[in-house]
Amino acid sequence: MTDRAFVDLVARMRERQRRYFRDRSATTLDECKALEREVDRAVLERSGKATPSMFDDGDGS
Repeated sequence: MTDRAFVDLVARMRERQRRYFRDRSATTLDECKALEREVDRAVLERSGKATPSMFDDGDGS
């Protein structure tokens, strides 16, 4: 992933987070979680270190 693609991904995630806190929609929350997982994966790829997700329940899913 390029730097620009990573920045765009994080910007999309933050926009969805702001939208969720405005409308508290279950659909928007699901979108937030999906984008946060993508960001977590991108950070892991870039750093080579595990980055726990705030939604990780510890069972690897």
